[in-house]
Amino acid sequence: MLLALPLSVVGCLTDRRVLNFATPALIFVALYSLLPHKELRFILYAVPLLNVAAAHTLSQLWHKGHLAKLTVVGSFAGHFLCCSLFLSASYHNYPGGLAFQALHDQAPCSQNTTVYIGNYAAQNGVSRFGEKCESLFDRRWNYVKKGGNGR
Repeated sequence: MLLALPLSVVGCLTDRRVLNFATPALIFVALYSLLPHKELRFILYAVPLLNVAAAHTLSQLWHKGHLAKLTVVGSFAGHFLCCSLFLSASYHNYPGGLAFQALHDQAPCSQNTTVYIGNYAAQNGVSRFGEKCESLFDRRWNYVKKGGNGR
């Protein structure tokens, strides 16, 4: 979306055919952006239309000459760098996952342990994907999401 959205707007401004099918997706994203609580899963249906519009713009740009080709390649490199930066920020944005990893690094999987996963920890990165010490045959670590009294 980082590169597709501006390129799809350029495609709408330069080619009427792109305008006909990309406008509903752009209007949907613009209206949805006004909502206070946003979720990406609702916008994902508009992404293919925006990608087609962006691909058309890149195709038109690619056929204009060497400087335009350099612009396209530079756009992809910039997009890759931004996505890498956003990935790193997202990775470090979940302290529960980092704490879960630190717990596994400090405590050996060979000892019997019960790990309580509270609501706050579950909302901040602790998930089933971080469970390293529980396997199908060896259940020395017990991961519990309910409190001691069954709540």
